[in-house]
Amino acid sequence: MNIISIIRLLWRIIILSRCYGAAAPIAKPNCTTHCGDVAIPFPFGIGPNKDCYLDEWFQIDRRHDNSTTSANYSRQEPFLKSVNLELLTIFPFEDGTQSIRVKNPITFFSCEGKETRQPQNLTGSPFIYSRTHNIFIAVGCELFAQMNSDHETVAGCGSICHNNTDGDYDNCYEGIGCCQDTLPRNKLTSAFSIEITSNPMGDCKYAFLVETDWFANNLTNFRDVKDMDSVPVVLDWILNVHDYGERFREKPDLTGNQSIPFCTSNYDFTWYNRTRMICICPPGMEGNPYLLQPCQDIDECKGSNECGGDVCANLVGGYSCYSNINGRRCTHFAVGNTTCHFRTTSGRASETEKKTIILGIYIY
Repeated sequence: MNIISIIRLLWRIIILSRCYGAAAPIAKPNCTTHCGDVAIPFPFGIGPNKDCYLDEWFQIDRRHDNSTTSANYSRQEPFLKSVNLELLTIFPFEDGTQSIRVKNPITFFSCEGKETRQPQNLTGSPFIYSRTHNIFIAVGCELFAQMNSDHETVAGCGSICHNNTDGDYDNCYEGIGCCQDTLPRNKLTSAFSIEITSNPMGDCKYAFLVETDWFANNLTNFRDVKDMDSVPVVLDWILNVHDYGERFREKPDLTGNQSIPFCTSNYDFTWYNRTRMICICPPGMEGNPYLLQPCQDIDECKGSNECGGDVCANLVGGYSCYSNINGRRCTHFAVGNTTCHFRTTSGRASETEKKTIILGIYIY
C-alpha cells in the first residue's frame, strides 16, 4: 500500500469516527425531536421554525390532552397537522420504509352514544392508506359492509350470526359476527367512505380500516372495539420526484466518505404512476438518511451476530469473528460478503483452507 492510499484510508477513518459513538441525530439542529413518547424525525418536524420540517404536509402540531386526571398535567399528543390525524408512530426509515401509524375513526351505525364518522380524506396529500399493513373489518349480524372510493367498491365483506357467536378473532375469517377484506393491489386508496346494509337495520354495527397486526395481537374479543372511538391505521407516504427530486437527488461524493446516505428514484404504479424518492443509509450504517448527513456505523458486536464464542471486533460496515482455538478469522460485511482465513502453525495464511471456506460460503 503506497503513501497516498494510506492517507486516503486514514482520512476515511477520521470522517467516519466523527459520526461514530454519539447517537445519530433524527432531526435538524435546534429542532424538537419528540412529542410525548413519539420520535419526530425529519422530514417530519415540529418547530420552532419552518426549517424543522420539509413542508406543510410534514408539519407536526403539538396538542394537549386535557382528559388526564391531574389538574397540573396534560399530556402532549402529536397531530399530523395537514390532515388532522393523531400521530402514533413514525416507522424507522430502514430499507426505504416510508410509513406512519395514526388514529383512524371507527364508523358506527345505530350505536347508542356513538357518532357516524367517516375516515379522513387524504386526497392531494403525500399519504395513502397502506395496502400491505391494513385490513378492512366490519362487526355485526346479518350485514354487508363496503369500503367505497371514487364510486367503486374497493373492499367489502358480509357476516352472519348464530346464537352462540362469540367474539373470537377467528370468527372474522369465517364471517361469523365479524368479517374482513384486504385492500386491492392496483388501487390507490387516499379517500373512502364506509357503508353498511343489514337486517335488521336498528342493531348496532360498525366498520373500520385497521392495522392488521394490531387487530390480531391486541384484542381478546373483536367486540372490544365498540368501546373505542378510533383504531390504529398505517399510512404510506411519498416524496414525489417531481416535487422533491432536486432536493434529494443523488449527488456525487468526492470525499470518499462511505457513510453518506444515498437517495434513489423508484417508479411506483400504486401512486398514480408517479416516481418516488427513497433515501437510505449505506449497508452497515444507521441514522436518518433524509438529513443528508453521514450515517452512523452499526456496532454488530453489541447485537446479534455469527461469532458465537469467538471474539467479535466491530468494523466499519461489518464485523469480524476471531477464534482463539484455531486462529480462524471470518469477516462479515453488511453487503453480504463473508471471507474466512486460517493461520497455520508457521503463522502464514493457509491458502488451501482459505479457498475452501470461501467456496463453501459461496455455494451455500
